[in-house]
Amino acid sequence: MMAQPRAHTCPLCGQPITLVPSAEERSRKTGQPADFFRRLFTQHTACALAKREKDTLDLIRRTRGQP
Repeated sequence: MMAQPRAHTCPLCGQPITLVPSAEERSRKTGQPADFFRRLFTQHTACALAKREKDTLDLIRRTRGQP
């Protein structure tokens, strides 16, 4: 019996991360272990971009002295 892949969550939003194609499919295609791909993709792209935008705006506001 094959072990179920453990689901991991995005640290920014807390929602599960689902890889498409799956880590197992990527593993078969590339020869890398499936866990390699699970560790590689640790956050949703949209979450990472939103955080980067927020952090950038916060930095701009701090450096310009705006609230």
